[in-house]
Amino acid sequence: MVVFLSFFGCKNSKKSTESKLPEISKKEVVESEVVQAEEEEMDASAELSAEEMAKKQAEIKRHQPYITASMFFGMYRSPCFGQCPVYNLDIDTAGHAVIEAKRFFDFQGFHEANLTPTQMQLIVDKANDAGYFALEHVYDANVTDLPSTLTILQTSSELQWVYNRLNAQEGLGRFEAIMDSLIRTLDWKPFDPKK
Repeated sequence: MVVFLSFFGCKNSKKSTESKLPEISKKEVVESEVVQAEEEEMDASAELSAEEMAKKQAEIKRHQPYITASMFFGMYRSPCFGQCPVYNLDIDTAGHAVIEAKRFFDFQGFHEANLTPTQMQLIVDKANDAGYFALEHVYDANVTDLPSTLTILQTSSELQWVYNRLNAQEGLGRFEAIMDSLIRTLDWKPFDPKK
C-alpha cells in the first residue's frame, strides 16, 4: 500500500509538474511575444521619429534665410489671396532700414528710414516678451492661401529666425503685429536701390 501511494504520489507529482510546465511555458511565450511586440513598436516609433526629424530638418533647410553679419532685423511678408501686406524689410546694425513695399502697404517701391537706438531696443524687448529666441524655426502647414511671415533678429549674443505661416505660438503673431505697426510709424523716404 505504501508503494502504491508512493507510486500514486509520484504519478500525481509528475502529472502536476507536467501540467504546470506547459502553463508556465505558455505564459513565458505570451510574455515574450508582448515584449517583442513592444520592442517592435518602439523600433517603429524610433523610425517614425527619425523620419519626422528628417522631414523637420528639410523644412528648416527649405525656409532658412541668408543672414549677413550686419543684419539686425528682417521681416518678409508673402502674398495671400486677399489684401495682405507684402513687403521685404531689412534693418542693419546701424539702424538703417530698407523696405521694398510690394502690395497693400502704405506705399509701394523702395524706401529707407533710420531707427533710433530706443526703437532698436524696443524690437529686442518685444522679441524677448514673445519668447522669440526660444521658438522653433518653422511653423507651417499645407495651406496655400495663407500669407507667411519670416522674421530674423540678430543681437550681439543671439541669432534667431522664424518662418510662420500657421500653427505658431500666440506670442509670435503678437510680435509680428507689433513689428508691423512699428515699421509703419518710421519716417520712410523713397530711394533708388540702383544708385
